[in-house]
Amino acid sequence: MRLHLATLASACALSVSPCVAAAQAAQAEPEFAVIAGVAIDSIRGGYLRNATVIVDGTMQSTTTDSLGRFAIDSIIPGEHRLRVRHPLLDTLGVVIVTAPKKLAPLERLAMLISTPSPKTIISAKCSANEIARGPAAVLGTVFDADSGDPSAGATVTTTWSGLQVSQKGVKVVQERRNAQVTPEGMFRLCGLPNDLTAGIIAARGADTTASVKVDLSSGIAILALHLPASATAAAVSASPSPRTDTPPAAVTTKNGGALVKGRVTDASNKPVEGAQVQIEQDRLTAITSSDGTFQISGARAGTRTITVRKLGFEPAQTTVDLKQSGAVDVNLKLAKFVPILKTIEISALRNQALERNGFSARRHRGEGRFITPEEIARRVPVRVNDLLRSVPYLHFTRLYNGKDIVSGRPTIAGGSTGCVRYYVDNVLWLNTIDSPDEYYHPSDIGAIEVYPPNLVPGDFMAFSRTGQPCYVIVLWTASGLQLR
Repeated sequence: MRLHLATLASACALSVSPCVAAAQAAQAEPEFAVIAGVAIDSIRGGYLRNATVIVDGTMQSTTTDSLGRFAIDSIIPGEHRLRVRHPLLDTLGVVIVTAPKKLAPLERLAMLISTPSPKTIISAKCSANEIARGPAAVLGTVFDADSGDPSAGATVTTTWSGLQVSQKGVKVVQERRNAQVTPEGMFRLCGLPNDLTAGIIAARGADTTASVKVDLSSGIAILALHLPASATAAAVSASPSPRTDTPPAAVTTKNGGALVKGRVTDASNKPVEGAQVQIEQDRLTAITSSDGTFQISGARAGTRTITVRKLGFEPAQTTVDLKQSGAVDVNLKLAKFVPILKTIEISALRNQALERNGFSARRHRGEGRFITPEEIARRVPVRVNDLLRSVPYLHFTRLYNGKDIVSGRPTIAGGSTGCVRYYVDNVLWLNTIDSPDEYYHPSDIGAIEVYPPNLVPGDFMAFSRTGQPCYVIVLWTASGLQLR
């Protein structure tokens, strides 16, 4: 720098023109401005993290930090506006562009950028008639898990039960909202009640995503769902029905599919051995080893639910997006179950679920043995099998290790071998080694149906390996009744 000044001084001594040129160049050099500020997430609350903030029309950009802060320097003075990009905004189909601001040389402009409010977004995305049916909405996208292409034509659905009041009284009515996925991969479910907690499912052909639970207390929920590609869905639909008596190994070792592996620990980070890990939508199951690890292969691509259960622990659940030939690592933590004796109110929501799944109608017909939520609460059982001991046509054999083997009495229905099969939330239990008693606490159970072979409804028919009809025990979980 000193050498440069000395050279410039020598040039000025020899001639006036170099000094004039240098001064003009210094005056021509722009004095840059700075824009700094904070981006707020008005949809989910808090700060808008990892958003890209761009000076529109330039290559200048930055990313917001964990507190939503950003700063862009070296901005040429003049009129500018900022453009904000974020996956949340892409899912909503919303573009944020600020009003133009005129920047003076050396100015430092402070800006507060906010996403639109849920009410503003719903007003823009939903019609007045839809909003009149309900003020809340679920907005999101559905893309193919592997290709990333929009799942155009897929259907997104949510159902719930409400109460209809008239002069004739109060009755339960089932409500449903459907939406088609657009060619851009977007969907909107409008006209929903803002006190709703429900499951959202995307479906195309024979394949569906997991039922993803949403809370609409803020007025809006944002979802990004994934389905297998069409060819994968067709292959799945051609596979054997999940309601066959297929051993777990035959399901989990099929060729192709996603790989899910991970570890299950307790609250103190110690490995949990013998926990059941299940991919709900594929009926795939694994048991954790002594170090708490597990591995499941052959899972379908898409949005899936992974549930972990172990007697004495509260169940843990997470939702993951799987790719057809990819691997996903999942670490789940189980909390100790703490029994609390309290007055249990059977909510209208659970009773409505029992109406929807047919429990109430089948109970009214009187075929089989039915254990209601009120009976479960009154008896305060220690294990799930304790709830079944009152069923006259079931037999219990206690093994040396304390485990109960439940079987049917062969004399009840001629030709039966006394085999027992389970359904949990309408899905056949494929683990033929351990029963649900090994993985569920009684507090997890909302209602039970038990049928001898000659009274099993068509939806729950199950057979032994030799083709003989089995006794069937249908368990409805408390969480499942509340979600459906």
